[in-house]
Amino acid sequence: MKYLGKKPARHGAIKFKYQDYVKEVVHVPAAFGHVRSTIKWGELGNDMCSDCTIAGAAHETMLWSRAAHQYPMAAFTSEAVMETYQQLSGWNGQPDDPSDEGLDMQQVAEWRRTTGITDMAGITHTVHAYAAVSSVDQVIQATYLFGACGVGIQFPDSASDQFDNKQPWTVVPHSKNTGGHYIPVVGRNSKGNLMCVTWGRLQAMTPDFLAQYMDEAVAYLSVDYLDSQGKSPEMLDLAALNADLQALA
Repeated sequence: MKYLGKKPARHGAIKFKYQDYVKEVVHVPAAFGHVRSTIKWGELGNDMCSDCTIAGAAHETMLWSRAAHQYPMAAFTSEAVMETYQQLSGWNGQPDDPSDEGLDMQQVAEWRRTTGITDMAGITHTVHAYAAVSSVDQVIQATYLFGACGVGIQFPDSASDQFDNKQPWTVVPHSKNTGGHYIPVVGRNSKGNLMCVTWGRLQAMTPDFLAQYMDEAVAYLSVDYLDSQGKSPEMLDLAALNADLQALA
């Protein structure tokens, strides 16, 4: 079974804006991403409860650690992800209970910055900073620069059928909205479709689909994505970012 789990967007809840930091034109390749077929994503409980925001955090951490060639790669269990979701949401652990209401993206982002998610090895992974993203172009840029971009969508029922049939998500007119869902966007394929991770595997979607259904997005800077010199695979400089963040503050 597929669960969702993103609470309604609160526009303006994240004060730091992506465009406040990335002011220069970002030249993004036609196809990009650090996804690997060897990554066993796992559903991480999103087939049993509405923990998509926490499962997405785990999937993003897995990708960042693999892209930075960390060994062993960060790994997570469904049980641990669901336990974290219970602690943050107040879900009582019972299937389809009304307490299984999902989580707010801004609150999860702040939790990831201040507390972080703990992997199977007992290592806690935090994000260094996060910023609101407001357009599909910014999602593409942020995904390229930061390795992943967390996107909230209003999920149409047509997308469930397309997922089951391993088809890209496309806009189907008059498709009924079934609720909010969190998806990490992790790249763009050779067909021009964006790639995300959800329910344990990669899923393609058209830019039009994202433009139609996205209602919030967050770019994260994770130290897991940086090498020992503080540089990302796209040569982002953590020291320069820190200086900019302090200047903006």
